[in-house]
Amino acid sequence: MNFTSLTFWASLVLGFAFLSLLRLGFRGSRRYDRFAFLVLSLFLLGMESLETVAIFGWVAAIGYVGLFCWRRDQLFLVGVLMLAPLTYYKYGGFLAEIFSGERSLIQAFIPMGISFYTFQILSFVIDSFRRGGERTGLVDYFNFASFFPQIVAGPIERRKDLLPQVEGLKFVLRREDVEGGIPWIVLGLFLKLVLAENLALIDSEMREVAVNAVQVWLEAVFFTFRIYFDFAGYSFIALGLARALGVRLTLNFRSPYLARNLQEFWRQWHVTLSRWFRDYLYFPMGGSRKGFLGVNLLVVFLVSGLWHGAGWNFLVWGGLHGVAVLSCVLMGSFQLPRLISWFVTMSFVTISWIFFKETSWEFALGDLRLLTDFSAYQLSLEAMLVIFGDQKNLILAGVIVLLVILVMLAEEISLRRGVFYDVLLNRWVQLFLIVGIFFLSPAMEGGFIYFNF
Repeated sequence: MNFTSLTFWASLVLGFAFLSLLRLGFRGSRRYDRFAFLVLSLFLLGMESLETVAIFGWVAAIGYVGLFCWRRDQLFLVGVLMLAPLTYYKYGGFLAEIFSGERSLIQAFIPMGISFYTFQILSFVIDSFRRGGERTGLVDYFNFASFFPQIVAGPIERRKDLLPQVEGLKFVLRREDVEGGIPWIVLGLFLKLVLAENLALIDSEMREVAVNAVQVWLEAVFFTFRIYFDFAGYSFIALGLARALGVRLTLNFRSPYLARNLQEFWRQWHVTLSRWFRDYLYFPMGGSRKGFLGVNLLVVFLVSGLWHGAGWNFLVWGGLHGVAVLSCVLMGSFQLPRLISWFVTMSFVTISWIFFKETSWEFALGDLRLLTDFSAYQLSLEAMLVIFGDQKNLILAGVIVLLVILVMLAEEISLRRGVFYDVLLNRWVQLFLIVGIFFLSPAMEGGFIYFNF
């Protein structure tokens, strides 16, 4: 379900049009409306593969059985069965490497969206259990689990926020909803196609092995903004699609790269996942109780690292953030000046992304060694041409860096106004974004990074 693919948009339009025609025969039945949304979501998911739909069906069906649990041991068993596909497909190869020394081929196929919808359905089951086994209708439950704008990459919605909306779904397009959704879709496409895809293209054209410390910094900075614009781009398109259909999703990114410390960063980056770990792991372990704070935080961030990928590098990345967040907590009310604290935060985030990006310890540690070798810094035009390969790639990098700076300035102005991304949703700015999409999008179609998670 790739939002940058023409196949997806054609399938969406044709599927919506066909089901809308069928709706005429049911005279606007509310029951048909909810059923039509379920059919459309499963149809779009099925466009990826039948195996993807089958695995989703297993997780969702087990989750529905979990709504009838009245004991904790039953709930635990349901949780194990729901997590079994995620464990097998995503972590089977990693576990095989740990116990046998060889990574198996299990991870050759990771079902799209499995981490996201598994966590969303699991939270639904747990919340229902906590509410005394409160159940919902089968179609409404599956609409909650499969709502197509957010099934494959979030946001990870909660029962109390999304269920009341899917219970009232109407298979029609209202003008005010569409007008509210389109700006988010345009913004998301610009961030993904113009910024994230060009940053990926520039990175692929750079020398494979870093020749100096400047290249390491450039690669780290490019990846830092690439993963943000890639994931936020998807989230904004999902938010816009849902809003056009009359559903309000959680704003999953809130200008995280303007954060002044790591605590603030994690409240603004992948908001719904951070809340999920807080409510279903951190608090049940005891939260910030005296004597347990450090352990609980580290456990949460190590698990968060593994959620993002099956590898030791993801554990290191999660552990680094856990230690950094714990340091912020222990510092209490002490704060550096705003600009300095922002610079320190972004420097840490940028360097830590190296462990996220590089699956090879040799490359990751080599990059860090170059960063600490002051004799390895070369900032001449000749050095830049060696890094980027040719002048054309260097010019493209300059244009994209300028656009990144403008987007971040727009985010800062919006934040000062008190409305996230407000400037970028302005109708005149939107015209600029549309022009950018048409003229600066790479010809090659790319997937979203978080589809791998």
